[in-house]
Amino acid sequence: MMEWKKRQRPALGLGVFILVVLLLVAFPSALQGRILSDSEPIHPLPADVSAAAFCDSVTEIPTAECQALVDLYNWTNGDSWTTKTGWMVTYAPCSWYGVTCSSDHVTWLLLNSNNLSGSIPSSLGSVSNLKSLRLDSNQLTGSIPRSLGDLSKLEILALDSNQLTGGIPSNLGSLSNLTYLSLSWNQLTGSIPTSLGGLSKLWFLWLSGNQLTGSIPSSLGSLANLELLLLDGNQLTGSIPSSLGSLAKLRQLWLHDNQLSGSIPTSLGGLSNLVVLGLSRNQLTGSIPTSLGSLTALRYFYVHYNPLSGALPQSLKNLALDRFWFHNTNLCEPPDAAFQAWLASIPNLQRTGVLCAPTATPTPTPTGQVSPTRTPSATATRTPTRTPTRTPTRQAAKRAFLPIIMKQRVAPGPTYTPTRTPTRTPTRTPTRTATPRVIFSDDFNDGDLAGWTPNGGSWSNPGEYMQAAHTTVGYNVRSETGDNSVYEGTVILLSGNAAGLIFRASADGTSNYCAVLDASANALRLCVNHSGAYLNYYPMTVEYGRPYRIKVVADGSKLDVYLDGVKRLSAEDTRYTTGKFGAYIRNGDAVWDTLEARALP
Repeated sequence: MMEWKKRQRPALGLGVFILVVLLLVAFPSALQGRILSDSEPIHPLPADVSAAAFCDSVTEIPTAECQALVDLYNWTNGDSWTTKTGWMVTYAPCSWYGVTCSSDHVTWLLLNSNNLSGSIPSSLGSVSNLKSLRLDSNQLTGSIPRSLGDLSKLEILALDSNQLTGGIPSNLGSLSNLTYLSLSWNQLTGSIPTSLGGLSKLWFLWLSGNQLTGSIPSSLGSLANLELLLLDGNQLTGSIPSSLGSLAKLRQLWLHDNQLSGSIPTSLGGLSNLVVLGLSRNQLTGSIPTSLGSLTALRYFYVHYNPLSGALPQSLKNLALDRFWFHNTNLCEPPDAAFQAWLASIPNLQRTGVLCAPTATPTPTPTGQVSPTRTPSATATRTPTRTPTRTPTRQAAKRAFLPIIMKQRVAPGPTYTPTRTPTRTPTRTPTRTATPRVIFSDDFNDGDLAGWTPNGGSWSNPGEYMQAAHTTVGYNVRSETGDNSVYEGTVILLSGNAAGLIFRASADGTSNYCAVLDASANALRLCVNHSGAYLNYYPMTVEYGRPYRIKVVADGSKLDVYLDGVKRLSAEDTRYTTGKFGAYIRNGDAVWDTLEARALP
């Protein structure tokens, strides 16, 4: 009997083992749910596993928001994303790449330039606390979901540089908190919804490079905070609405490469902050309004390739233009010396070369004599010679602005002569507010770079500023360290791609947050590690030789960037909490002056 029991035990153990294996095969999810905690990694979900099945184990955000993120991953070929850290690998979506949460809700979704392909899921409309949605510079197809119009807290919507089709959903006009809308460089069709005129907080509207038709809605003239309006490269028809002359804060107006007709509205002369006016390659007729001579901030004026006619108005002499293109029109130039001298002063001029016929001065008639009636002779109108001109691309034209200061060059590189404002002695009023601690301050008047450690590039101090040149990437890092602080300085890009400030940086500068003037991207960028992900960007024309005052406020995870005293960028990121301050240069020449860092109270 004993021998029988000993022989049977191995067979019983084998049977139990086989039973366990069968259970694992039949009920894998049940067993997995018992052995994995929320913090333990799991394998990526198979394609046939639903979002609901995954999100049952997620507790840090609402199930609907989790399901929307899983849908986005599945619908846009998440396995092929450039960066997908954490996605479908942990039950903590707030730690996934590109996802930022606040108060148990997803608030930022930044997946730009990340090789997303496929369509945008409509379930994203359920991420009700979303403030920033950036899916630009990918390969997305299909239409823009109408459900995005339900994101009532959305401030930034960037879907540009994809392959999206269909129309612009009219309910995007209900996003009352929207400040930034970029749908450019897609294949969108249909008209511009009039409802967009209700976006009262909008300062940036970019719809360039689509196939939009119809007229420009006059309702866009109600966008009181709008600073950039870019509608170029579409198939828009009709006239330019006179209501655009009400956009008091407008700095750039790009309407070129459309099929617009009629005359240039005289109301545009009221745009006192306008820097760029692009009307070229349309079917505009009539003359240039005299009122445009009131645009004293205007630097870049394009009207070429339009059947405009008449004389250039004398009022244009009030403008300090850096670029004026009116070639391939029927416009003529006043022949007087003063006007010709003004034209000659414009650094980048493309003209018709046609002089207006001089106005005949009547000869005084002696008293008692009858002046013979003179029939005015017909003056032949010279049609401008349409010499084939290689016109820069639209993107290149926006990057090619080059003020007169670029003529002031001393070998081996460009130089900068700073303008010093006389120091005023302020009236000191007793205050109980603590003065912020100055971490460092350098006006470079000492002629050296003590306290700075360069890493790449050629850095120097000619006496009153810091200058650098580099063919790839260079940093110059201060010895001091700061966490919650204000860091500001004057940055001047003289040539090349980009220059700016770095903060919370490593000792060699390579790990950092950066606020960068990027001429190659036409933007002010708030970025991580300069060439890595950028957290936010402000589209602008970066002018060579122009001094820009950049200020960064880093307070915990909240990062704000100010340009010339106006807050342009905000983001939240937790990668770096402390580090050093410095300067950054990429493929160019630049100047820095009066740099200072202060600790936040």
